Amino acid sequence: MLQKWFAAGAALVLAAAALSEAHAQRFRDAVDPRARDLQAAPAPDSTPAPDYRAGARRFAVEIEDGSWTDAARSREIPWRLYRPAGVESAPVLVFSHGGGGSREGGAWLGEYLAGFGYASFHIEHAGTDGDAVREAVRAVPRRERRDAAREAFAQIGAAVNDPALAEDRFRDLAFAAEQIAHMGAAAGLDPSRLGVYGHSFGAISTLVAAGQAVEGYGRSLAVPAFDAALALSPSPPRPGYGTAEAAYQDMTAPVFHITGTRDESPGGDVSARERLIPFETIRDVDQYALVLDGAAHMTFGGRAPRSDDDFERHVRAVRIAALAFFDAHLLGDPRAHSFLAEGGAFERSLGEADEYRVKSAER
Repeated sequence: MLQKWFAAGAALVLAAAALSEAHAQRFRDAVDPRARDLQAAPAPDSTPAPDYRAGARRFAVEIEDGSWTDAARSREIPWRLYRPAGVESAPVLVFSHGGGGSREGGAWLGEYLAGFGYASFHIEHAGTDGDAVREAVRAVPRRERRDAAREAFAQIGAAVNDPALAEDRFRDLAFAAEQIAHMGAAAGLDPSRLGVYGHSFGAISTLVAAGQAVEGYGRSLAVPAFDAALALSPSPPRPGYGTAEAAYQDMTAPVFHITGTRDESPGGDVSARERLIPFETIRDVDQYALVLDGAAHMTFGGRAPRSDDDFERHVRAVRIAALAFFDAHLLGDPRAHSFLAEGGAFERSLGEADEYRVKSAER
């Protein structure tokens, strides 16, 4: 089912990335009129700081593009960095995009976090990124572009269910952690405070980095350098990854799972409630789970239908939750821990129909 979705309408919407930027919007509108009705997330400065940070300095954000070369894999890893201006030793985050995305993904959240002192690297995963679609589309005559886009997205969909096809994506996160450690203080970074986050396929990558065992790989894809992991639209282990019981026995970092009541997999193979399976199964690390009433899959990609009157509220909740989570588990801020506690200020700020749960590690 997932491959079917990647091969159909949503693939065509995203396939706008395969064309020049000048034609992208016209392509989206032509292949799927729903694209005209999407709204982007409100600007980062529209979301305030959590209560416990009231009055704290908000930094200007610098944006830098670069890339790393993994010679052992003959692989380039482009990145975009959102950096707090003037911070000499910033805690560091790594963002993993969803299927068909790019280093431009997650800007709606990364820029917000950078404004409060975090350096956020948004890396691009070759083979499951927009370039995979671009290359496929540009290689064929115009009349064949839709079919080429369908095929390219079908291949990305296959990688979601087959860890062998996603291995490079997972190893990109380990390589990113190594490169950040090398850059270190000379680049204004503090690699000793390192977190990971991602959306959709990027949430799968995030949980693998945080210790999820994968059939055929065990825990060799885990990245112990990450001290906190935030998964937007998390998934239970996909068919080729093994069972949940086997996958979550030895996690290495606390996890915040964020989803919505309408966050079904576009292909229908993962329901909104099934996105909580990782939270319900993991036992050995501290966890948080937030289910936002009415939030859909692309809400967490920073896009939503214009008819979604709660989109701004959803964005605000995710931004504040992410900041508090990383403050608690990377900075060790006791105020952030109290803010996130059950019955605390964060839970009280949510809507009546939202669901929020906290689960301590079973030690």
